Formats: sequence, structure tokens, C-alpha cells
Amino acid sequence: MVHPFYIAEKKSEVDTADYEIRWYRDIEIEQFRGDPRFDEAFTFCETTPDVIGVAAVKDDKILGMAGASMDSPVMWQIGINVDPEVKAKGIGKMLVALLKNEILGMNRLPYYGTSMSHIASQKVALGSGFVPAWAELVTDRIGYTENRNG
Repeated sequence: MVHPFYIAEKKSEVDTADYEIRWYRDIEIEQFRGDPRFDEAFTFCETTPDVIGVAAVKDDKILGMAGASMDSPVMWQIGINVDPEVKAKGIGKMLVALLKNEILGMNRLPYYGTSMSHIASQKVALGSGFVPAWAELVTDRIGYTENRNG
């Protein structure tokens, strides 16, 4: 499997006019533990704690959520979930850009990882101001034998 990673070093303009934007920090994120709608936005991992989240809300319904985990003191990883009913409306790009801007304002480096086969996720990264930075290749040993003679 190949996982491309993206970084962002510049803030960008974000149009939020059509949505109510709600921010969640630290302990406020706990209310989403176990909620499958936000399994990419929040990881609830002890070694990479979730530190900030942002949601797009319309008619009191969360349409999308982006979250950031503190993967190191200087690099925070962004994850995103968008309600399937509103995919392809730009909500993912908007939320990722908002969160990226907030992280940059905190003097941290936001980064975004996905899989090579997830084209929609790669478009979110690029559309919200991220640029390719590195890739991770994960392989498994298949059909290998120590003794090829028998």
C-alpha cells in the first residue's frame, strides 16, 4: 500500500457563508468517542491525542467534521469525515482549510495523509492548500520461502 502525505505552510481564504462553524478543543472532542460518523476526524489514541476539531453544521445537523491529532509537538495530522448525503459539495475542502489555518496560527505544521487509491481524499488535500511532501510504502512478504530448492 502507498500512502501519500501532504503539508501546508500557507493560510488560505475560506468561504463559510452557507454553514454554521463549530469548534471543539481537547475534552470537548470526547463527546464524539465511538461515533462512527467521525472515525477519520478523531482517533482517540493515547500516543497521538486529538486536540482540535471543526464542524460544518446546517439545520442543527453536522454535515462534516475535520479533526487534528498531535502526532508530534510540531506536526499535527488532519482527518476528515463528510456526511455521504452532502459529498462533493466542498465541505471537506472547507473544513480541512479552516483547520489548516488554525493549526498554522498555532505555529504547528499541519499534515494530511491518505491512500494512493483514495482520489477524492487527495483532491481534498490539494483543494485545501496542501502540497505533496512524502509517501509511505507498506509491503507484506507474499509467497517467499527461505529454501527455493524445495
